[in-house]
Amino acid sequence: SAIAVFAPPTVISRLRAVDPLRHERLRAEHLSTAATTVLAVGVAISILTTSDKDWWRLHFSKLGTYPDLSGHVFNLTIIVAGVLFSCFAIRTRLELLAIADPAHRRRCDVFTLGVGSLGVHLSAVGLVPLNTNEFLHDRAASGAMLSFSMMLGLAVRARRALSARLRVVTLAVIVVLSAAIVVFAAGLINLAGFELIGFTLIGLWTAVFSRGLRLRLLRHESERTATADESVRPAGRFSPLPCAGAPTSHTEWTVAARQTDEIIG
Repeated sequence: SAIAVFAPPTVISRLRAVDPLRHERLRAEHLSTAATTVLAVGVAISILTTSDKDWWRLHFSKLGTYPDLSGHVFNLTIIVAGVLFSCFAIRTRLELLAIADPAHRRRCDVFTLGVGSLGVHLSAVGLVPLNTNEFLHDRAASGAMLSFSMMLGLAVRARRALSARLRVVTLAVIVVLSAAIVVFAAGLINLAGFELIGFTLIGLWTAVFSRGLRLRLLRHESERTATADESVRPAGRFSPLPCAGAPTSHTEWTVAARQTDEIIG
């Protein structure tokens, strides 16, 4: 690339070191938490500063239609949250591929595609406010919810690979989301209430999923380290501490190692 031609190798290595998507300490859990936090705080600021106190009678997108601080904060919040969810998708794919069976690589790719689709559609909601192009805005909002539904469907399909907690949370989210759809269709809640329930469920599920992924990754790393330590352990040393009948001198260790080699081979 152009950077590789004009920049010294040390500069390139430092640039890669600060790349957030390559940094080992930046987990998918961090990006998920950042996305939901930005979304919650930004929308709360927009609600508190809006000049229209009856916005909730319609939907949250109404907040982004005003040319004031509230409208700008809302749209910017949605865009940034969408970008963070897209970065979350990239990091999630890297972590899934690190622990998943190679035979399930395609399933991991499809799942992260759904997460990335959620981020892209969410950013589109902020980039195209309701009063700019209602058709595109509605398609983007619908695409975000459909992307989340696809994530839930894939999680159900791969339920055997999920932790018990994530299975319970996934089932609960599906039940609550289905009930919200029925209640909304019956006219008992408006679109603002349905959106509140939907995005709350998205934040809850991604938080539980990313935390479970982090724990699974830590377990995988510890098992890999233990396997590496076991492979470099000297032959014949079965006990790290002296015990009854265990060789203690160098000569005894040599004899024990030879006897082990004869038994094995």
